[in-house]
Amino acid sequence: MTRRGWLVFACLGGLSTAGGAFANNALRPSVTDVEKYCDVEAQGAHKLSEDLRHRERELEKREYAVAAAEAELKASEATLAERLKVLQATRDEIAALLGRADVARDEKIAALVKMIESGRASNVAPLFGELEPALAVDVLDRMNRTKAGRLLVALPPSQAAELAQRMTAPLALPAETP
Repeated sequence: MTRRGWLVFACLGGLSTAGGAFANNALRPSVTDVEKYCDVEAQGAHKLSEDLRHRERELEKREYAVAAAEAELKASEATLAERLKVLQATRDEIAALLGRADVARDEKIAALVKMIESGRASNVAPLFGELEPALAVDVLDRMNRTKAGRLLVALPPSQAAELAQRMTAPLALPAETP
């Protein structure tokens, strides 16, 4: 057995049980060597134990921090989900309001078309010339083609040309919403 083996054996209590069987062995450590070795081993085991406890506390702190962050994320997720529902409801409400506004605008334009078609082109042209170009184009698009042509002829040439050009311009499609 080596000297270190003897020290471990002695530290574990083997010397007292081995008795004099190894008394003549030159590698057998002295009692002070055994005590020193056992103290060093005990200190190392104590240090290792402290290190393990420290690591365990650090892991527990990390686990707690992760659990707290997870709970915070879940709460934030629930809050965001609720906000998303509110936004969707608001979006639907706005879409409904816009739809009703479009219907009301269409009804007003239809009434304007009837009024303009019922008058003489020469009498209506000065009033029609004062309309916004976009509204004038909407009215012309809905009018009877013959009556719309007569109205364009009654307008000043520059204004009639601008309206005719706007009527034939490609439609601008609204931007898609997600």
